[in-house]
Amino acid sequence: MTGRTTWVLLAAACLAVVPVGCSDDDSTHDTADDAGDVDVEVREDVGPDADADGDEDVGIDADVEEDEGVDADAEAEADADGEADGDVPVGTCDEPRPLACGDRLTAESTAAGGAELDGYSCTSYPETGPETVYSLVGTAQNRVTISMTPSTGGDLDLFLLGADCAPAACLAASASTGSENLTFTAEVGATYRVVVDGFEGAAGGYSLEVTCAAGEICGNGADDNGNGLVDCMDSQCWSSAACDETCTGGLDEDYDGLVDCLDVADCGADAACAERSCDDAVDNDGDGATDCADWDCIGSADCPAGLGAVGDACTSHADCADRACLLEATWGWPGGYCTKWSTEDDTCGGCPSGSTCYDYSGWGYGPYFCLRGCTDGTDCRTGVQVCHAGTVCVGACTDGAQCTATGHCGAGLCTTPPEECGVVGDEDGDTRADCADPDCAFLAACIPSATTLEGGAVCSTAAALTLPTDERGAILVTGTLDAADGDDRLPACGYVDSVDVFYRFTLTRAARVSVRLESRSDPPGAPIVALAYACEEPDFQCAAQSGTTRLEVTLGAGTYSLTVDAYDGGLGPYELGLLLGDP
Repeated sequence: MTGRTTWVLLAAACLAVVPVGCSDDDSTHDTADDAGDVDVEVREDVGPDADADGDEDVGIDADVEEDEGVDADAEAEADADGEADGDVPVGTCDEPRPLACGDRLTAESTAAGGAELDGYSCTSYPETGPETVYSLVGTAQNRVTISMTPSTGGDLDLFLLGADCAPAACLAASASTGSENLTFTAEVGATYRVVVDGFEGAAGGYSLEVTCAAGEICGNGADDNGNGLVDCMDSQCWSSAACDETCTGGLDEDYDGLVDCLDVADCGADAACAERSCDDAVDNDGDGATDCADWDCIGSADCPAGLGAVGDACTSHADCADRACLLEATWGWPGGYCTKWSTEDDTCGGCPSGSTCYDYSGWGYGPYFCLRGCTDGTDCRTGVQVCHAGTVCVGACTDGAQCTATGHCGAGLCTTPPEECGVVGDEDGDTRADCADPDCAFLAACIPSATTLEGGAVCSTAAALTLPTDERGAILVTGTLDAADGDDRLPACGYVDSVDVFYRFTLTRAARVSVRLESRSDPPGAPIVALAYACEEPDFQCAAQSGTTRLEVTLGAGTYSLTVDAYDGGLGPYELGLLLGDP
């Protein structure tokens, strides 16, 4: 799976285990994130002098040549005693030292080791110092943590390799300036190489400790490690193929609270969640758009080029000369907008005359669209476009009548109409109406008053939320983030947070849960809400917005931990609401 938190890869080498430290692209029930990436720190140059090292090597080579063949009888006698090969292996890839669960080695050193390994794929640092290699075989106690602490000041790092001892296929790394730790799930009977190496030529003493515990075996229906979480609910399984979302069938196989095509991180590119055919007159992905009116069909050969130039109106990709329409329902530009586009090329592959390639993100990472050039509004479509910064025409509405597809204009864009809480009907088309819609459920007309319930200062003392009768309907509580609460957890979707408080709730049956967290401070802050399966587990869903944060998931029976936090030290009162409905 590729993601778990709503605010949003392991390398192929990482697939054999669930290692700590393989790089990733950041936040959502993401295995690389959730396993806990190893922090890498900037370090001073502590490597030895290259010339001095070279001189020393020359001397050693000379001694070897002088001694070679001189005392053949003594060498043969040593071999017979087993001393030449050594009672303890020297610690190379060919002769690794043994390592097992429970080992505590306190007088180790890389100083006498070889310097054969470098260029580990798990880090870009030059590990040019001598190294010591250990061999560890996986057992039933398959959750393994290896801790290494330098004892003589050397800048040593810790690496996990496969049985072939190939640094280019590194499984995990811990590369900071002090103690190093790796945690991974070992396959029973599989052999691993554990390497202590030196950053920029460093060498020195260290201690090494191996602790093992029962790990979760994914897909066997049992709680193997005794933490109360079975199979895919346990973060140890979040990278397992047994916990991949299938994208069809209505089940949440990866337990991230998002079912099938709603799980965009896992299913966004799945055929089941795309318009599979652009000429069968069927809405294959069920998103309300069919064939060439579906964004999935942009540029499709089944959508023959039309006559629309860049900036012209369109309701289908087939209306446009370059078979690409910024559809009103998708982009909010009234009447649609013919374009030519690229996800990577900042020239859009060359725009037609009278248009220019524009970075839609504004941050240099696209997507890039050809937009009609302008110097004032008269160069753009009257009433539905404006001349942005005096350079390009962009879509903009001032009245719902201009929005032929959505019928509603909000903040200059055509959007889905809001739910009208006092009018019978499902105006926003989300299958929920009036007080059953999260847009209305927490208003006074639907829930007259909130209950004061302060969250627990730590997760273990989380305040229990009392759910509505039959676990359907809404609840609303108020509390305050106070400096005395302390900052005990960093949410998965925030890097600069505040103090936090904790709630918990228990479901006896599956429910579609809408969470609403509103900042009541003045001015309003940016509240953060996160869900986890247990206090010790990482968040499986997390969201943060300015003023009011919303999160919607589908959850099965079980007990859940909910964190209330805020961005950048925010404090003050908040209102927390939960709406429960049928999945």
